[in-house]
Amino acid sequence: MKSLVLFLFLFVVGLWVTEGKRWTQGALRATGLPVTREGGDEQESAPLANDEDDSEVLDAIDEESDSEDGPVTGIPLFRKKPVDSGNSTRKGKSLGVLKSRKCRKGCFRTVSYIIRRRWFYFTAYKQIRIPCHNCCKGWSSMRGRCTDIDECTRNPCGAQGTCTNTQGSYTCACNPGFESNGIACIDKNKCTGNPCAAQGTNTNTVGSNTMACNPGFEFSGTTCTDINECTGNPCGPHGTCTNNIGSYMCACNLGFESDGITCIDINECTGFPCGVNEVCTNTPGSYTCACSPGYESKGTFCGDINECTENPCGPHGTCTNNIGSYRCACNLGFESNGITCIDINECTGFPCGVNEVCTNTPGSYTCACSPGYESNGQFCGDINECTGNPCGPHGSCTNNIGSYMCACNLGFESNGITCIDINECTGFPCGVNEVCSNTPGSYTCACSPGYESNGKVCADINECTENPCGPHGSCTNNIGSYMCACNLGFESNGITCIDINECTGFPCGVNEVCSNTPGSYTCACSPGYESNGKVCADINECTENPCGPHGTCTNNIGSYMCACNLGFESNGITCIDINECTSWPCGVNEDCTNTPGSYTCACSPGHESKGTFCGDINECTENPCGPHGSCTNNIGSYMCACNLGFESNGITCIDINECTENPCGPHGTCTNNIGSYMCACNLGFESNGITCIDINECTENPCGPHGTCTNNIGSYRCACNLGFESNGITCIDINECTGWPCGVNEDCTNTPGSYTCACSPGYESKGTFCGDINECSFLPCWDDQVCTNNIGSYTCACHPGYESNGNFCAAIG
Repeated sequence: MKSLVLFLFLFVVGLWVTEGKRWTQGALRATGLPVTREGGDEQESAPLANDEDDSEVLDAIDEESDSEDGPVTGIPLFRKKPVDSGNSTRKGKSLGVLKSRKCRKGCFRTVSYIIRRRWFYFTAYKQIRIPCHNCCKGWSSMRGRCTDIDECTRNPCGAQGTCTNTQGSYTCACNPGFESNGIACIDKNKCTGNPCAAQGTNTNTVGSNTMACNPGFEFSGTTCTDINECTGNPCGPHGTCTNNIGSYMCACNLGFESDGITCIDINECTGFPCGVNEVCTNTPGSYTCACSPGYESKGTFCGDINECTENPCGPHGTCTNNIGSYRCACNLGFESNGITCIDINECTGFPCGVNEVCTNTPGSYTCACSPGYESNGQFCGDINECTGNPCGPHGSCTNNIGSYMCACNLGFESNGITCIDINECTGFPCGVNEVCSNTPGSYTCACSPGYESNGKVCADINECTENPCGPHGSCTNNIGSYMCACNLGFESNGITCIDINECTGFPCGVNEVCSNTPGSYTCACSPGYESNGKVCADINECTENPCGPHGTCTNNIGSYMCACNLGFESNGITCIDINECTSWPCGVNEDCTNTPGSYTCACSPGHESKGTFCGDINECTENPCGPHGSCTNNIGSYMCACNLGFESNGITCIDINECTENPCGPHGTCTNNIGSYMCACNLGFESNGITCIDINECTENPCGPHGTCTNNIGSYRCACNLGFESNGITCIDINECTGWPCGVNEDCTNTPGSYTCACSPGYESKGTFCGDINECSFLPCWDDQVCTNNIGSYTCACHPGYESNGNFCAAIG
């Protein structure tokens, strides 16, 4: 029995070992784990797929490595002892760590698993990825595998290049002017090799280089080459340019010189080439001489001009001729401006009194009261402007010294002169959809265009009821307005539908002209073309000989051209005669006359034919200037130097009617004489032999001892002393008493230049006024009379029962 039990036990153990080995190897093959031969020999193993699912392997105990190179251990289920799943077997041989595909597939370690089959448990092994700690350069460890580092995230190439990431590294595509040093983009020195050569300077800059060519050179492709300055004609029209290496040279024409850049004119006048009393004027390449101001040509020299013959000083001064100029002695109240006698503005010296305005007059001045003031005979006093009601009906006036002030009614304001209406509409006082209209002192509100009143507010008007769009469109009413939908060929101008000018879009064909029509357009052939039924074809204008008898016509497309005969030219329509005389084809001293297709030449006036040329005629042999002048022959003409009072009319010397220029001025009458004239001067003026000048009446003191005389043109003015006034001839006493200047109960007595006040009879001075005298205190009446004092006098009356008989009071009866 014991033997049977032992047999069964050994049988079960053997079966268990056999089945366990078979099932373990099968499970390992199924899961891709390494399989070991009996005796511990290691079989060939392969790595698992990257992300293989481990769901078929049950009861994983532990996958954590306890060190970088140490074994991975696991504790099987229901076992108290740890299962050795490290790198050694019973025979000391490694089950192995799969060789890590470094930097691509990651690192691997072996871990143990317990596999359950029926009622048996087997130990299995699996290789898994664990974090690699020795990845290649450019790789990093992440969750058990080596992954590529994207170096471009830190921009190693810099701002001068573009980074491209590669497996385990990166590349730099550098910008023009930069190159890679294997790490970043750095500046490339473009100046190596001296590309500018000897004609310029090369300066390397970051990412580029600049070539500064020497003057006279320019950059061409890769180096500096000579500039041919002469192609731009720097010497100008007055010289010839020769190009040199790096520069050029100007050979200037006569009268010009080089300033180092171009040919400029020589100012010959700096050498004073002209004669005495002459002025030099520089011209391009030369110069001209002319007589100085105040001088004129005397044939071979410049002589003095007697400017006084033309009376430059005018009617208010006397001219004195000087060598090369003249001088004006101006009348009183005038002064010279260097050319003529002009009026002196005496008002600049403020000659008038207080509250007076000065007005300048020719040779003198006048004084008038300032605005707001008027004369009272002695001085300018204030005007009460309010008497004229300047503020108008809409304000009240208050007089001020020299002015006034307006207090305007409600709705009005002062503009400094009168009361004007205030425009209340500037404050927008009306309601919505209303228009404000200003009225005198107020305003009114009315509905805006497109609105009308319904009694309460301004409501929209339906404008479409009146068909504003017209027959060429349909109307749509809007709030406060309307809109037009116009028919084809029409458009809205904001009010109605108007015709569209289709011709602005050039709708017609080639050689056609567009004409706009209402709602459409028409096309017709352009001038020079006609319709052949299909297109507009060219018209042969030459069939009508438009060039005329002096040219040949050639037809062109849409036009024609005239080839004119010799002596004729085209005006764009036909052949017309050329005026050859405009180019001065004749000789010296000859006049040209144009003829059809040609011209003729004849001697100029003052010249005659000498066979082969036109020579001068000496006109002076016939004394053309007459007895009042001397003749001087000139080339082709003659000149008359006329006597004083005579002038040349281009043929002879004739009398000058000096009176045409009114030499006597406005204060006299001129009478022309042969060779001269005479002035009959007005009252207050006298002749100085040239013109009528003012007589200074003040030399005889017409104003007398009581005034100051001021001479005026043709008269004088008296500024009389205080208390005197002018009667138009002299200063006479003012009778101040006519203005009642004295007080109450005073009598005025006029005195020369003044007046005195004394108490009237019956009054006596009381210090500051004249009071009544009580004559009764002096007993002026008879003894038998009673004295009664009155204001300014007294009365004597007899006692009752008595009457005066002329000598005394006698009893009545």
